[in-house]
Amino acid sequence: MNLLPEFRKASKLENSKSFLFGTIDCTINQRLCEHYNVRSYPTTILFNNTNQFQYTGQHSAQDISEFIQVN
Repeated sequence: MNLLPEFRKASKLENSKSFLFGTIDCTINQRLCEHYNVRSYPTTILFNNTNQFQYTGQHSAQDISEFIQVN
């Protein structure tokens, strides 16, 4: 599954509109990926202020949106 289209869909869902979505290319940003222990792809992390939550659910727009609301 290609994640980028699902992130785009999730960002347009009503309960996700107050969140920013982004992607990091670990081949370019190696230090950042090492800092957050990104070891496999895709890795999805939610940052909420200073807290971070590793996402392990299904990578569909609806599931991502629901995860955001819980955390």
